[in-house]
Amino acid sequence: MKTDIYIAKVGVLIFAASLLTSTVCFAQFRIRPDWVTNPPRGYINYYYVGLGISPDYQLSVQYAISDAAQMLENRYDIESYTLIDKTPVADYSRVIVSLHGQKKTVLLKVVDSYVEQGYDGYKTFLLISSPRPASDIRHIPGDLGALLRSTLIPGWGQYYKHYRERGMIFLIAEGIALGTAAVLYHEATTGLDRQARSGFNIAFSIGIAIHILDMIDSATIKPNIQYE
Repeated sequence: MKTDIYIAKVGVLIFAASLLTSTVCFAQFRIRPDWVTNPPRGYINYYYVGLGISPDYQLSVQYAISDAAQMLENRYDIESYTLIDKTPVADYSRVIVSLHGQKKTVLLKVVDSYVEQGYDGYKTFLLISSPRPASDIRHIPGDLGALLRSTLIPGWGQYYKHYRERGMIFLIAEGIALGTAAVLYHEATTGLDRQARSGFNIAFSIGIAIHILDMIDSATIKPNIQYE
């Protein structure tokens, strides 16, 4: 009798542990991407995040598409209906949704997806893009603009092309080199250290070299843009 009770207790514990583990596993298939809560602004596209919830996965995807279409409808102030040209299974890049208004036809493209699964069904997030009108297209960072910025302030060109850490490295490196050169120059001109002149020449040359490298780097790297 005691053995049966013990086995029952162990079974309950195993069931509780498996239930907790499955809940955690089903909570999300991968780390929730940033775009779920912070959609990218985009340069040539608008981006919307649609949410669909359903016990059926395919329905949750269609609900998410319709949700994003509603956002687009609000932006363009049009009445719309959705037309899915291909049933979404795995290749989301080929899912096209057309919204027809009186004077406008707007295409949507599913860019990325994220799914959370629980006991209440599937919660599907879709990142959907829509082309911006020609009058609202944002300028993509160019090489000349980055070069001019890095010429004025070290690291600004990299920051302009969305390489913030890279730009900060150039800014700090050049700041250290030129700051050291300034200290050595002061010591050399005031007579505090007669040997400081050679150190100044080296530090200043290093600073100039870093600045030239910074300019070249900013003009030759491609913009770090994930979502155009």
